[in-house]
Amino acid sequence: MQVKKAVVLVIVWGLTIIVAILAIGAIYLMGNQAYVAEHKIRRILAYYTAKAGMVYALEDLRTTGTVDPSQIQLIQGSRNLTAVITTTSGCPTLADDFSGCQTLSITVDY
Repeated sequence: MQVKKAVVLVIVWGLTIIVAILAIGAIYLMGNQAYVAEHKIRRILAYYTAKAGMVYALEDLRTTGTVDPSQIQLIQGSRNLTAVITTTSGCPTLADDFSGCQTLSITVDY
């Protein structure tokens, strides 16, 4: 009778260890998925924050005729993303016919 109890005890301990290992693996995988999802969300928010900065700069160009980075306020998106808008004079990739054009550069910290 004692031998049967010992065998049952070993089987129960073995199953408990297997279930614990599976639970730890599941928790690890869920943590990785949460990290990947958060990174993707932040990347998408950064993209749309940059797009908002571009629209803001283009609207400033349309209304005032020039984009002055000192006059552009930092654009705060959700989750405290900040777009920094800078401009440079001239268009190095275009012909000289486009004198007076400016290149926009928008950097988002995420």
